Amino acid sequence: MAIAASAQNKLPTSRLKGILERLGRHTESSAKKRGACCEMLGRARTGFVILTATTVVFCYFVLQHTQVLHLQQRRCHIQERNKSLQSGTCNNTVVETTTETKRGTRDCCTNCDMYVGVRPSCITRNFTGPWCQVIRQKRGYAKVKVDLASRSLEMLEKLHGADLDPGGLYRPRDCTSSQRVGIIVPFRERSLHLKVFLNNIHPFLKKQRIEYMIIVVEQAPGSRLNRGMLRNIGVIEGEKLCKFDCYFFHDVDMIPLSNLNIYTCGSKPRHHAAALARWNYVLPYQHIFGGVVSFTTELFKKVNGYSNMYFGWGGEDDDLYNRVRYHNMDIERYPMKISRYGDLKHHKSVAQNSRYSYLKTWKARVEVDGLNSLKYNRHLVEFRKLYTWIYVGINEQEVLISI
Repeated sequence: MAIAASAQNKLPTSRLKGILERLGRHTESSAKKRGACCEMLGRARTGFVILTATTVVFCYFVLQHTQVLHLQQRRCHIQERNKSLQSGTCNNTVVETTTETKRGTRDCCTNCDMYVGVRPSCITRNFTGPWCQVIRQKRGYAKVKVDLASRSLEMLEKLHGADLDPGGLYRPRDCTSSQRVGIIVPFRERSLHLKVFLNNIHPFLKKQRIEYMIIVVEQAPGSRLNRGMLRNIGVIEGEKLCKFDCYFFHDVDMIPLSNLNIYTCGSKPRHHAAALARWNYVLPYQHIFGGVVSFTTELFKKVNGYSNMYFGWGGEDDDLYNRVRYHNMDIERYPMKISRYGDLKHHKSVAQNSRYSYLKTWKARVEVDGLNSLKYNRHLVEFRKLYTWIYVGINEQEVLISI
């Protein structure tokens, strides 16, 4: 009886085989799934490692390339400084004074700044014919043809540099200009705009038969851009070079559209860029005084130049307007059709929040903040074919604390 009961409790062999087969297939399927998951995880891990390694290698080469460029630039400056030591072209930087060129010494490496290139011969002025303004009145002028094509500096030098003296100095050959004009252009990281500006401003000014020099003042990295201070520096350095009668303070993205917009100074400060394309050639508000303005050297020194406090975007033009009015000067403008400018598109710089507080205290700083309180490091002055390049360093904290 016991044997019969146990036989009944046993499963049939065929059924048992079926269960074992299904169990085996399930186990095999689970193993395959686990293997696939492990394989996918392994591939993802390998891809992540490869991506990370590629990123690290790319960043390494970018850093190395940046360092190489920095070293090349530094090596170039050192070579130029060594040349200046041998040729004796080092000059001490003294604000509002002119020093004579002297033989370079070992101390010159730290205490002197250098000029690179042939210094423009603009110390003397000779009468070479009729006055240029008489010729301008006789011939008249048509509308300016603006050229926005992108060209290299080498191409621009071939186009416009044949009749230029070193440093972007131009002298009319058939007449004598009544004024020597310095065009001060504050600059930083706007190379494309600078090329377009040079391509248009040189033929524009040559057609007006004006004796002029383009002076580009570039601020080195390390502090926020201070356009007012760069303009002041342009005047101080310009006085050491050529003793200009008239200064134009010109944004690099402004292109004049009328040849009747004469680039000489009058008896009053003049606002030239009154009608911009971005404003539909309408004056946005009456006391605006930026973009392109001109002063005789005497008037600009009288108002003590621009304030040095405005780092970042905005404020320095309105502050200058207040200084002009403070000294009982009126501002001149050409008619709106003559004051038209094309303005090149660009990303606006970050505005400084403190500009409003500075504008409230402008009157207390007129006599102590400006040309007479400049603090900067002149790294290099290079007389290039189309312009004079002045490279300067500004310590923002030092400037703000000193006033």
